[in-house]
Amino acid sequence: MTDKEKITVLDMRVAGKQYKEISAELGIEVSALKVFVHRQKHKDVRRCEQCKKVLPKDARKTQRFCSDKCRNDWWYSHQGEIQGERLNTFICAVCGKGFTSYKQAKYCSRACFYASRRS
Repeated sequence: MTDKEKITVLDMRVAGKQYKEISAELGIEVSALKVFVHRQKHKDVRRCEQCKKVLPKDARKTQRFCSDKCRNDWWYSHQGEIQGERLNTFICAVCGKGFTSYKQAKYCSRACFYASRRS
């Protein structure tokens, strides 16, 4: 099996496909698939925390996500679980609109920030 096929097999198993379906789609024997997947369970296979795809072998040790989209999706769906940080409410210095932020902030958006620089 090529590296691309190995990643595809693991992704298909995570998606819930059976060995017969994977075998028919990729043209690999069922017994070879079973042996490969069983051996992968004992290895330290790292997966994206959002979509559960297998991360490439050359990924950094600190890499947790396969793409920026997955990282952003995870961040927005886990905002309440971040330890040591709370959302604070502020009033925008330009438009007067209320907004929330994790940091000390004066402006609700970049547009308001740029508007404050122009005036």
